[in-house]
Amino acid sequence: MTKKGKKKGLEKAIVAQPVRVPYGALFRMFLLGSVAVVAAIYAIWRHYTVPHVPMLVPVTAPTEIPAPDLDPAPAPSH
Repeated sequence: MTKKGKKKGLEKAIVAQPVRVPYGALFRMFLLGSVAVVAAIYAIWRHYTVPHVPMLVPVTAPTEIPAPDLDPAPAPSH
């Protein structure tokens, strides 16, 4: 210790340096996030307001399929 009660080597006050903010990257991330939010809002709006396009294949009336005969066939005679 020195005469004034301070430790040697700590005479200079430690000053915190301000953090440098990369404004270019910050702006790009804000822009990307804004585009994502706008796209999500547009997708939800379009999903609930725009009518769906009908399918390309027309729906036909079901046809009757002949059912197999459920009666047993007569046994062949020898």
